[in-house]
Order: sequence, then C-alpha cells, then structure tokens
Amino acid sequence: MKILEKRIKRILDELNSENRIKPSPKKKRDFCVIKITIPLNKFYKNVKSVGDFLKKLRNNLPYNRSFFNRISNNGIYNYTIDEEKVEFNIFIELNEMFEKSELTSKILKIVEPSKIVISFNDNELYKKTFNREFIVSDWGIWGSFRNESVERF
Repeated sequence: MKILEKRIKRILDELNSENRIKPSPKKKRDFCVIKITIPLNKFYKNVKSVGDFLKKLRNNLPYNRSFFNRISNNGIYNYTIDEEKVEFNIFIELNEMFEKSELTSKILKIVEPSKIVISFNDNELYKKTFNREFIVSDWGIWGSFRNESVERF
C-alpha cells in the first residue's frame, strides 16, 4: 500500500472511531459533509478536471481562499464519474460553523450542480457517505491530514 493510501485509510479509520465522531462534551469537534452532483456536460464545460474543481472550490478563487482558511484546515473527499454525472463527497473538519448559503454560492460560481447537500454534524449521513469500499484512485486529502505520519498505521 502506498503512503497516500495508508494516510487515507488511517484518516477514515480515525473518523469512523467513536472518539472522533462523538467527541467529549468538553471539546466538541464540528464537521460538515458536502455532497455535490454535477451533470457531466456542465462539469467539463466549466472546469477541466476534478483537481481543477477542487482547486477552484478551496483556494484558487480569491473569495474562496479566505472562506476555507477561516472554516477549516482539514478535509477528505472522494468522487465518482460516470457517463452522466460527477459526484463529490467532501468531509471538512470545521474551525467554525458557517451558513450553508455561503458555500452554495461559491459552488454555483464555479459550476451549476444538479444537487447540493450540506449537512453539519450529521453522523448518519457521514457513515452512509464515507462507509464504503476504499478505492484509492478516487480519494484525496488536504490540510494537516497530508502531513500526518504514516508510522502510526
């Protein structure tokens, strides 16, 4: 297993652990799950690739960079592409809560999706979205998740 694969597997294991999803009442860790479905023709008309979309969403556009720096340092995502649509599932550890409309407007400036679901601290949606077969080719990480040691595996 490659280093990136090991990191992603460890992050998913941590996120699935009881301590991560159900934090102690003293120190609550908020999180956000974002599910985006984009028709394939609109996706490739507005962005070149999955990486380009995520880059524009997170930090390429000046009005997005400050937003994401404020709300989160870490995230993990997966995506699927078929002949009709591109689907993104994004998990973000939150530094602070935000209005759903803030993120929705940022997504709409990049591409018009057919469906957007933004949910805060929804354990059921998290488990349903991220508890599936681990396929390395369609997963990615950002933030300090990238720098965590592999030896902890």
